Amino acid sequence: MADIRFPFGAIDVQNPTYAASITATISKSTFITVGSAALAAGFTLVLALGAGLVAGDMLFVSWLSDGTARSMTPSTGFKGTTAIAGTISKTQTAAFVFDGTVFQSIGNQVQ
Repeated sequence: MADIRFPFGAIDVQNPTYAASITATISKSTFITVGSAALAAGFTLVLALGAGLVAGDMLFVSWLSDGTARSMTPSTGFKGTTAIAGTISKTQTAAFVFDGTVFQSIGNQVQ
């Protein structure tokens, strides 16, 4: 029997410590919250794509900017590498969908 996937099944939650470059292993739908406080600098997110991914799996990335807008730059595992700008003193959340090869943005980030 196939695994029950998000939104009906469990989603993987990851809370990596802030670093200028963060690598996250993604094997199913995942919600990543970067850092435990407002970020003092932007970051690059590199994805290691696990064998468990199927087309349609979701990825959400959330981060909080400090008094300066902090951006997230998608890297390996994403289509395109355009930075997603943060907003001063706001939490940003960006959403992506797996197309079978890479994660693609599915809309504007929300603050």
